[in-house]
Amino acid sequence: MKNYCVILVLLLLVICANAQTENTIKIKKNKLSSFPVIFYAPETRLAAGIFGSYTFYNKKDSTQKYPSQIQIGAAYTLNKQLLLFFPFRVYTKQNKYAIYGEAGYYKYSYFFYGIGNNQATNYKELYRVNFPRVKINFLIQLKPNLFVGLRYWLENYKLKGIENNQQLDTANITGVPNNFISGIGPAFNYDTRDNIFYPIKGVFIDGGVQFYGKELGSNFKYSRYNLDASMYFANHNSNVFAFNLFADFLMGNQIPFNQLAMLGGNKKMRGYYEGRFRDKNLISLCTEYRFGVYKRFGGVFFANAGAVNSNLNNIAAHIQTSVGTGARFTLNKAEKLNIRFDVGFGKKSTGFYFTIGEAF
Repeated sequence: MKNYCVILVLLLLVICANAQTENTIKIKKNKLSSFPVIFYAPETRLAAGIFGSYTFYNKKDSTQKYPSQIQIGAAYTLNKQLLLFFPFRVYTKQNKYAIYGEAGYYKYSYFFYGIGNNQATNYKELYRVNFPRVKINFLIQLKPNLFVGLRYWLENYKLKGIENNQQLDTANITGVPNNFISGIGPAFNYDTRDNIFYPIKGVFIDGGVQFYGKELGSNFKYSRYNLDASMYFANHNSNVFAFNLFADFLMGNQIPFNQLAMLGGNKKMRGYYEGRFRDKNLISLCTEYRFGVYKRFGGVFFANAGAVNSNLNNIAAHIQTSVGTGARFTLNKAEKLNIRFDVGFGKKSTGFYFTIGEAF
């Protein structure tokens, strides 16, 4: 989950990952995977849950380049916290349409480290929040590898507990105690990867703009511009060099604190708690070397650099870095869909991560 987590993974039941439905047997390469997880974090205490993933193909897709995937997860903690999440990516009509995003409900606790780069290094406060979240992308294929369409994001953030005399209590921070955001705008992606789960070669670029305002029911008016670009190369041993550039820019005078660009987490800047640094602008660069170890097992080494700031003029003065390594276990050999466990090391910071699929 978040930084400082100690993840205890129950791979004793990984046999469940090979469970197949009757439909899976009839349609080649369709795959249903599931397994239990246990984790511990300071903000949750001990937690347990289950994660499932279903990968399938459109029957009319002769190329089988774009497999669809639906994931579902649920977890409950000793602090009476609940996480329900439903990421999905579905291709229809011979890949003419792509629908992807996530839906979820979270009754959870997070650490807040303040906004910007000038916070005390030991500052941290805990807050509790309940919120549903929906992110939907509906894209149409204009030509091979290029999809364009619309992106819609919604979130109803309700703080249920904050620490007395800390910043969220006294600093008049935008978005406290509640905020509702609803935004829509154009989106696109360009995809030449040979495999969407574990690319050996190719490029993937995803970008979009969302406009938030009262017309859509949002409590705040602002706009978000983001770009997520990855490139992959393989050497003669089929080991992979992967690179990712991520940029997230927000414009407006009233942006809820939870919507600011956040550095850290299990994808961007592993080694830092997601939100350890947050502000209106973010740029990060991740590099990764992926290699096989033995049969279904593999490994990675990675290094990251990134920064946030209220403006772009001197964002380079606030660069943070992290490095790390990880292990992989292949759930679906045909599609190279992996379980990943990573550990990242930042400046006075460590993060442990367990999930399905690569970081980028």
